[in-house]
Amino acid sequence: MKKILSFISLGVLSSVAFSQNNSLIVKVNGIKEDEGQIRIALYNSESTFMKKTYEFKSAKARKGVVHTTFKDLPRQTYAISVYHDTDNDGELDKGWFGIPSEPYGFSNNPQELMGSPSFKQTSFLLDPENNIIEIELFKKSFF
Repeated sequence: MKKILSFISLGVLSSVAFSQNNSLIVKVNGIKEDEGQIRIALYNSESTFMKKTYEFKSAKARKGVVHTTFKDLPRQTYAISVYHDTDNDGELDKGWFGIPSEPYGFSNNPQELMGSPSFKQTSFLLDPENNIIEIELFKKSFF
């Protein structure tokens, strides 16, 4: 009987440890104006990256830095994309050749020359010791 109770207790404690929910604080830096919204998309798999968000947040733009928090997240690998929706139309505006005309950024701050970065380049493991991600907004200019 003691072995059965010990086994059950171990199972309960293990499930609590693995289902522990965490918060993720996202700091978006480099906001140049107070107009519009900062749109933040959280992805939890390579197959859904830049296609279907796991969670989404929007915050009023403020010159400088905007903070937001995703709560109750399981400990796993995530990636983030962000853009400053300056005209508040709910879409990332693009110009020539599909290049974004509004400031944007990704977790791990990759600086790709052509195309979007991969999930691998932008992903990170959410951990209680590592729960703050800083993203620098930038806007490509070729001229």
